[in-house]
Amino acid sequence: MTNIAIIGGGLVGQAAALALSQQGLAVTQFEAAAAPLAAVVDARGERYLALNASTVQSLQRLAVTLDITRCAPIRSVMINRQGEFGCIHAHASDIKLDCLGMLVPASALASALELALQASDVTRCFSHSLHALEASESGVHLQFDKQLDFRCDLLIGADGTDSAVRRLSGLSAEQRDYAMQAIVCNASIDKDHEGCAFERFCDTGPLALLPLPNRRLGIVWTLPNEDAERVAELSDTEFCRELQLAFGYRLGLITQPSARKRWPLRASFCQHAVAERTVLLGNSALTVHPLGAQGFNLGVRDVMAFAEHLRTNEQSNIRLQRLQRFNAARLADRSATLQFSDQALVATRSTNDLARVARTIGFAAMNMVPLADRSLLRFGLGFTR
Repeated sequence: MTNIAIIGGGLVGQAAALALSQQGLAVTQFEAAAAPLAAVVDARGERYLALNASTVQSLQRLAVTLDITRCAPIRSVMINRQGEFGCIHAHASDIKLDCLGMLVPASALASALELALQASDVTRCFSHSLHALEASESGVHLQFDKQLDFRCDLLIGADGTDSAVRRLSGLSAEQRDYAMQAIVCNASIDKDHEGCAFERFCDTGPLALLPLPNRRLGIVWTLPNEDAERVAELSDTEFCRELQLAFGYRLGLITQPSARKRWPLRASFCQHAVAERTVLLGNSALTVHPLGAQGFNLGVRDVMAFAEHLRTNEQSNIRLQRLQRFNAARLADRSATLQFSDQALVATRSTNDLARVARTIGFAAMNMVPLADRSLLRFGLGFTR
């Protein structure tokens, strides 16, 4: 039986542990934190994850049961540009789906993953930071900061943008600071959002308003660093006023914002995300701008694709040549996701007249295409093939 070590106890690392343990593989997960993610995620500040339809299906296959009282289905999406007439509006019912995805607080997803892991055969080790590793054709030798040695047949790095596994394996990543931050909170609204997720592009960056239960919205407002610092310090009344100016009154008054948290935004792309008996998944391989909510969804696609890669003949599939084939197969999806994110940022922030006309025409043209034929929508739903 293949013995697998996963470094990283975040959302993608937990999903990978579940997916591989379901195949009867021996999985040991190491996390630098002293407690499971579900116990500490609230202290880090609430975040919101827009899970696309593919991710929701994958979590169901992993026996991850979400608390629906804390989540909301995304039944439609509306995309527009502040001060312009063009608009894209897509409904799940047009393609015979109940919903396009699900809006889930990160704490709710962490709790659901925790319950699934407790019912699994995954061995979990906390308060262990990876100090060194040595990989060879015969296996991987890991050393942790508490004088713990561990040997495995396969190492998975799911330890985030600043991955220790990537660094210690000698793998390089192209990194870029967006010089932007995401302000995250939730707020109340006057009118029912009817399960619609709004992506509004402003001069300063994208603003996402995502449906939550009880007439509340999850807000992810991307701003340049200096604007983010100023907006985060506003009073609740002033914050709602600026948010209202950016979004408008489609949902009535926005009130009662929760505590606001700021997250710096960076891109990191490791094109060669495999080494001898080592694989990077999720943010360790690719970290992107939150525009379009592709980050965790991409990580789940990584996980499910790798689980399928190992499903038969796992011993031969952990050889470097086979791992390189897996990386090549995932590279198209990762590259397309990064390209989509970066190009959308550039295209929607331009304020010249030609760009405004092009966006208006482009949005109108996209609305004329039957929903089932829109490649952008299929990409957003996670059905990349």
